[in-house]
Amino acid sequence: DAQRSAGNTNDLRGKILRIKVQADGSYTVPPGNLFPAGTARTRPEIYAMGFRNPFRMSVDQATGTVYVGDYGPDAGTASPSRGPAGQVEFNRVTRAGNYGWPYCTGRNDAYVDHDFGSGSSGARFD
Repeated sequence: DAQRSAGNTNDLRGKILRIKVQADGSYTVPPGNLFPAGTARTRPEIYAMGFRNPFRMSVDQATGTVYVGDYGPDAGTASPSRGPAGQVEFNRVTRAGNYGWPYCTGRNDAYVDHDFGSGSSGARFD
């Protein structure tokens, strides 16, 4: 369940991190990331989150804009009990933000809250 990884604000999986590496190998976190240092149950290194499977990333050195390709699930069709068909996204990250996975994809097409233990589906995520 990706709510424990990409959707978790205290987990670095499925995220774009923004840090400044120091000469001694340690790092500092610049201002402007998604969560200020000291915010409960978050990691201040997170700049952008909500990615399922980012596969290509580049940074425009002139503007600082991050471009990232992200593969969604391989569902060939939408399902009323699970959510939209799989989509591949090309995101333009211009500021800190949440890009949706595992709650939505594409143009905020919502997934359905699914209990993997029981196999039952609930409501669509808001």
